[in-house]
Amino acid sequence: MTKKSDERRSIHRIEVPGVSLRFKFSKGVNVLKNYSNSPDMINVSKSGLAFKTNQSASYGDPVQMKISFPDGENISLKGKVRWSKETNGGAS
Repeated sequence: MTKKSDERRSIHRIEVPGVSLRFKFSKGVNVLKNYSNSPDMINVSKSGLAFKTNQSASYGDPVQMKISFPDGENISLKGKVRWSKETNGGAS
């Protein structure tokens, strides 16, 4: 568990239970792959969101996302990868 004094982020992140996230990356070309299966969304803040995926991602890769909320509302977002870490189960 992270203590508040150990947290380096200046922007508060929250978990959003029941949210479904689908995404697609552009890998240096203008053609985007089909949307992925729903990965685990970890948290969200006013500056970004974190999710786990088995696909590799590099800093600056364009990403399109579709987020579905439990109440049926959906939003579409465009952004860029700003942080990626390889893990045993893929990237996060």
